[in-house]
Amino acid sequence: MRKTKIMSLLLVIGLSLSLVGCGETTTKKTGNSSKIELIDPVSAEASTDVVTTRTMYDVVTYSGSVFPYIEEYSSLNGMTFKQYGAYPGNEVKAGQELILSDTKNADERIKNMNESILEMDQSYAEYLEDYKEQYEELLKAQDMWKQYVDLNLKQKPAESSADYADWKVGYDYVEACYKQASYNLMIAQTQKEQKETLYKMDRAYSVHQLEVLKKNRAQESISTNMDGVVVATNLYDSGDYINKDTNVIAVGDLNQKIFKCDYIAKTTLMKAKDYYVYINGKRYEAIYDVMEADEYVRLSAQNEKVYTTFTLVDAEDVNIGDFAVLAIVKDVRENVVSIPKAALRKDDSGYYVYVVRNGENVYTSVKTDFSDGVYTEIVSGLTPGDEILYNGEKMTGTNTVKVEKGELSTDFSQRATMLYPATVSLTNPIENGTTYFGEMQVHQYQHVEKGDVICTVRVVADQLSLTRNENKKTRLVERIGDWEEKAKKEEDEETYKDLLEGLYEQLKDIEETIAKQKSDFATKEIKASCSGLITYLREFNAEDVVNYNEFLCSIADESECYIATQDEKGVLQYGNTVSVAYKDNEKNDYSVTGTVVSMSAVGISSSISTEYTLVQIDKEKLSEAVQRANENGEWWNPYKYTVKCSARSMGNCLVVPRSAVKMTNEKAYVYVKNADGTIVANNVVVGGYNNSKYWILEGVTEGMELCLD
Repeated sequence: MRKTKIMSLLLVIGLSLSLVGCGETTTKKTGNSSKIELIDPVSAEASTDVVTTRTMYDVVTYSGSVFPYIEEYSSLNGMTFKQYGAYPGNEVKAGQELILSDTKNADERIKNMNESILEMDQSYAEYLEDYKEQYEELLKAQDMWKQYVDLNLKQKPAESSADYADWKVGYDYVEACYKQASYNLMIAQTQKEQKETLYKMDRAYSVHQLEVLKKNRAQESISTNMDGVVVATNLYDSGDYINKDTNVIAVGDLNQKIFKCDYIAKTTLMKAKDYYVYINGKRYEAIYDVMEADEYVRLSAQNEKVYTTFTLVDAEDVNIGDFAVLAIVKDVRENVVSIPKAALRKDDSGYYVYVVRNGENVYTSVKTDFSDGVYTEIVSGLTPGDEILYNGEKMTGTNTVKVEKGELSTDFSQRATMLYPATVSLTNPIENGTTYFGEMQVHQYQHVEKGDVICTVRVVADQLSLTRNENKKTRLVERIGDWEEKAKKEEDEETYKDLLEGLYEQLKDIEETIAKQKSDFATKEIKASCSGLITYLREFNAEDVVNYNEFLCSIADESECYIATQDEKGVLQYGNTVSVAYKDNEKNDYSVTGTVVSMSAVGISSSISTEYTLVQIDKEKLSEAVQRANENGEWWNPYKYTVKCSARSMGNCLVVPRSAVKMTNEKAYVYVKNADGTIVANNVVVGGYNNSKYWILEGVTEGMELCLD
């Protein structure tokens, strides 16, 4: 039994870690006490460790990034994509359309309904004019017969008179005529009331239908509910179908800053003593955004990776895209007496160590508490300065380094290409007359500026149609004048308000139509609607008839153009600054600064996440970069550009070489060399690292001298 215990002890000692200071290995003989016989049989050399105080940490860290508050949007009913209303990096206002569908049919229905309401208003106004004339006539007739009735009553003879019978016949006649006139007036008034009621009901219903049409039209597009910036979108071509209830575009509020990292159970945070977010040398308070269980289930069921988010407090100096680390403090024991865990022995009485006193190894019982797997807190039995028996390997070398502040980052370099999400189909804009093709003024893959001539044309005017519209305008102006005169004469502008507004709207439409006709008839050139690259050019022969809206060419819109690169590891984040390098045909090097304007997969739903990361460069330098990189004519070479940057950067942090950090049982220790030459192992919390260095979150201060391997 004793032999088994000795062998077990030797195994523990052989695997233990020792601290002897910077320099050569040293050991200390501990005398001929019978206690030392425990290790003598295998010729192990006994060394000692000095009991000291240290701060011990149980801190878990999670790497993440700073994101804006994001809202994602979908089509309510499904839609056919027509064009974008905004692109990644564009600022938008609440209510602004982000993705538009083809609303031609909806617009036509709205126009027809407006015209129907106008006709209803006009018809009712005309009825009121007729009614007023009829009412005046009926009222005069009633008054006339009332006068006859009154006159006859004044002339009424006595019933016993011989003239009474004749009078009665005359009176009955005028009374009957009076009653008929009153009845006719009543019928006219009743009909007017019925007509007014029906008009108001029909108009209210039509106005409601108009609002429904407008609402349905609005739902044929996708709009934002808040001010912000477009941070991600799926890429569509005209005619693509967008399924309903699938998030396809996202807007972020850059003023609300959110830290996001891998999922953390709520119980972990609830049990923690503290947690904070560390960014570029500064701690920030973070409010945990509680995720309810049903939301977790919903996301998991949709195969979405679940993340945990925190709202940063007083983070005005933090940038969207900053690399950050969440520290969850489970426990911290400050300045506690502690020894290497491997120095502890255990028997039936509990834990004990051998304290070296006057050359003797004294069995000493100890009471332990917190342990990080490498060192253990001693509650009683030892005091700082005690020397304990401890055997292990040399852990440090002769070289030292001082803790300093610096910056750590990950280098990113990836080939990239120019991406044009907005391709404009230039069609014949000449709606009136007959258009004959002249001559094409550009060639495929040519770079054009907005307003450059694409082709010449000849337009034969339709004078008959123009004259018809001008006559229609003249008649409409006359009608408006008549109604305005009636409203002024009757001092009843309110009755004619809706009618006149509708007539003025009609007048505006006919004037715009006439202006468009005259403009079309005078057109001799069709020009580029945007700056960009001609990606496809249709062929025509001279004097070919070109119909209205007939396709002419495709232009990759340069106003919404991006450098696109692949970032499979999700290193780049929205808001990061990058360098875009490229060469011209003479192999001269050029570089331009850009900004990442698309959200990484961490920030958005998988339905919006794309394989490309989009970089936006200054508009003024865009054309220059495009044309220089394409001087050799290889317009679609995917390797024209290279995106470079220092990503996941943590600045103003405490930096040490990797050889200064010992990792044991997932706990990090550094060996601090004090001014008196003594060496103390300090537990540290590592925030991150690269190939050569660690940055330290807790456990060291600037200027400390550390031992290296």
